Amino acid sequence: MRLILLFISLSLLISTCANPVMPSGGPADKSAPIIIKTEPKSGTLNFSGNELRFYFDEYVQQPTFKQAFSIEPDLGIQYEISFKGKSVIVKLKGELPENSTFIAEIGTAVSDFKSNKLKNPFSLAIS
Repeated sequence: MRLILLFISLSLLISTCANPVMPSGGPADKSAPIIIKTEPKSGTLNFSGNELRFYFDEYVQQPTFKQAFSIEPDLGIQYEISFKGKSVIVKLKGELPENSTFIAEIGTAVSDFKSNKLKNPFSLAIS
């Protein structure tokens, strides 16, 4: 009899210990992604590289960046976009036109994984 009472007591104790609820996880992420730096810096003169890097403070969704990125004016510059951690790498293909200035633009369609969008468009001017 004691064994049965002990078993019932332990069963009740075990079944009432845990409260199976999802943890709160803190406040929701409502902050937009921020570009914290670029390589090269905006306003760079005599640029001879073939790569632009945009460093964000958080991960961004790849499709949204690809949709929001453009190079103006249309000088026929081909490029390839890749992602490494929180940075985006735009690799320029071929030779850049001499004595020209172009602007790499990122529109506000860029979003993080909580769908928070870039607050303002961003322009990187290179000559």
